[in-house]
Amino acid sequence: MVAIQRPPLAAWWRQLSRVRRLGWGVADQAVSSITNFVMVLYVAHTVGAAQFGAFSLAYVTYSFALNTSRGLTSDPLIVRFSGVDLRTWRGAVASCTGTAAVVGLAAGACVLAVAPLLGGTAGFAFVGLGLTLPVLLLQDSWRFAFFAIGRGSQAFLNDLIWAVALLPALISLRAADVKNIFWFVFAWGAAAGVAAAAGLLQARVVPRLSGAWGWLTRHRDLGFRYLAENMTNSLSSQLRTYGLGFIAGLAAVGYVQAASTLLGPIMVVFMGMGMVGIPEAARILRRSPGHLWRFCLLLSGGLACVAVAWGSVLLVALPRGLGSALLGPIWLPAYPLILPYTISIIGVCTWCGATAGLHALAAAPRSLRAMVLASVATLVGGLLGAVQGGALGSVRGLAVASWIGAVIWWWQLRAAIREAGIVPVSDQQAGQEEELEIALSRRATSPGLAGSTAMSPAAYSGTGQREHAGTYVPWRENLPAEQGQSAWPGRPAIPAPAFSSAPWTAVVTSDRTYYDRMRMAVAMSGASGVFPGPFIAFPVYSNERRFRLTGSQMRIGRRSATRDLELEIDLAGPPTDPGISRLHAVLIAAPDGTWAVLDPGSANGTLVNGRKIPIGDLVPLHDGDRLHLGAWTVLTMYHG
Repeated sequence: MVAIQRPPLAAWWRQLSRVRRLGWGVADQAVSSITNFVMVLYVAHTVGAAQFGAFSLAYVTYSFALNTSRGLTSDPLIVRFSGVDLRTWRGAVASCTGTAAVVGLAAGACVLAVAPLLGGTAGFAFVGLGLTLPVLLLQDSWRFAFFAIGRGSQAFLNDLIWAVALLPALISLRAADVKNIFWFVFAWGAAAGVAAAAGLLQARVVPRLSGAWGWLTRHRDLGFRYLAENMTNSLSSQLRTYGLGFIAGLAAVGYVQAASTLLGPIMVVFMGMGMVGIPEAARILRRSPGHLWRFCLLLSGGLACVAVAWGSVLLVALPRGLGSALLGPIWLPAYPLILPYTISIIGVCTWCGATAGLHALAAAPRSLRAMVLASVATLVGGLLGAVQGGALGSVRGLAVASWIGAVIWWWQLRAAIREAGIVPVSDQQAGQEEELEIALSRRATSPGLAGSTAMSPAAYSGTGQREHAGTYVPWRENLPAEQGQSAWPGRPAIPAPAFSSAPWTAVVTSDRTYYDRMRMAVAMSGASGVFPGPFIAFPVYSNERRFRLTGSQMRIGRRSATRDLELEIDLAGPPTDPGISRLHAVLIAAPDGTWAVLDPGSANGTLVNGRKIPIGDLVPLHDGDRLHLGAWTVLTMYHG
C-alpha cells in the first residue's frame, strides 16, 4: 500500500485560483460602482436640480435596459458557457454580444422615440442615452463574457478603460463650461463605447448581430425567465421606496437612503461576488457536482461575515465622528437604522450562494419562483413595517423578510439539487477525492508507482462514489422497469473488470456528414425520426469533449431534472442534440480491459461504424470505432 501525502502546493493552488477569480469580481464591481458614483456626484455638483433630475431619469432608464440585456444575454452565457474551451466560448460570445448590441439598438430606438414626447431637459438627456445605449449594453456584456471564461482581470481592465476614457471627457466639459445635460450623458456613454471597442481586441471576438435571433431562441428557456427575475427584483425595490415615501414621507426615504449609502461597500462586494459566483458555481458543477452545495454555503457564509464586519465598524465609528463627516446632520436619524439594515443585508448575502447554485444548475423556473416569493416578502415586510414604525419599522420589516427570502432561496436550491440527482459530498469525501486525484496524477507520471495497485482507477467509479473490490453495480438498476427487464434477460452479474494499463477515451464531436445523411433519409421516407420539425439545425458551434472511461460502466445520454439518473457521459450540451435519449447507451467494461456498447432501448438507435446495433445486444468496441447517436453526435473510441 502506497502512503499518499497531499502536496500542499497543489491543493492550495486550486484554492488560490478560485479566490483570485472571486477577488477580480469584487475589484471589477468596485471600479464600475466608483465610476458611476463619481459621475453622479460630478453631475450633481455641476448642473442644476432640473438637469440632475433629467440625468437621474436617464440613469434609471439605463438600469432597466441593462437588466433586460443581462437577462436575455449575459445570464444564459454565464450559466451555459462558463469554463468551456476557448473556441466554444468565442462562438457563444459572438452571439451573446451581438444580441446585447441588438437589444441596445432596439432600446435606444425606443428611447429616442420617447425623447421628443418628453421635451425640454429630460428630452435632451434621453437623446444622449438613446445614441449611446447600444455600446453601453455591449460593454456590460463583455464583462460577463470575461468572467465566464475565468478572465476577471480582463473585465477589470475593460471597466478601468471606461473610467480612464470618461475622465478627460468630463474635464473638457468643465473647461468649456457646458451645462447641457445631453453632453454629460453622451460623454458617459461614449466613454463606455471606448471600452466596448477595447473588448473586441481583448476577446478577439466580433459581435455577430445576425446571431441575435438564434441566441434568443436557443436560450429562451433561460433568457426570458432571467429577464422576469431581474424585473421582479427591481420592481419590488422601486415599489418599496415609493410606498415608504407615501406612508412615512420623503424624510423617511432620505434616512433609509442614507443608511443604504453607508452600507454601500457591502453591496459592492455582494454584487462583485454575485457576478463571479455564478460562473464559478457552473465551473464546479461541470467538474465536481457533489461540491456545488458546499461552494454555495461558503460563498454565502463569506459574504455574511463581510456584512457583519462592516456593520460592526459603522456601529462603532459613526458616533465617534464618522457619521457627521460622511452625512452631516442626517447621520443622527439614520444611525438607528444601521443595525436592522445590517441584519437585512446579511440575510440578502445568504441569498447569493443559493442564487449562484440555481443559476449554475440552469433551474430557471425555481430561480424565478424564489425571486418572486422573496421579492413579495420584502415588499410586504417593508410596507407593513413602514405603517407600524416609519423608517425604522420599514427597515425592521425588511430585515425579517430578507431572512424569509433566504429560507425560500435555499429551499429551492435544495430541491433543484435533488432533481439533478447530485449527492453533496462531505469534507471527508472531498479530501478523499483530492487524494485520489493526486494519486492518479502520480501514477501517470511516476515510474515507481506504475505497478502499484493502491488507489487504482478500478477503485473509483465514474459517478464519483467509491466501489468495493469484486462488486458490480448493474446499470439496469437505474432504468425504468420495462427497459431493465428487456435487456440481458437471465444474464448473471458481470464481475468488476481488471483494467489494463492503457486507458480508453471517448471523444465527442459533431458529424455534419452523418447529420446530412440522416436528414436526407428522413425526408425521403416521410417519417419524422430524429427531426421532429424544421427547427432542428446543425449547431453553428461545437466543442470537442473528452471522457476518460473508468469504473464498470459509462452511461451515455442527457441529464434529466425529473429522473434520478446520474450519467457518466452527459451530452446535455451545449449544443443539445435533441435526438439523444435521456439514457441512450451504456459502455460496459470487460474483464480484459476492453469495452463494449449496449443500447437499452433508445428512441433513435445507436450506430457502430455506420451499422445500427440491436437493442439489448452487447457489441465489443475497438480502437477507432465510431458511435453515432441522435442527429449529429459521434463518439470516437481511442485506446491508449
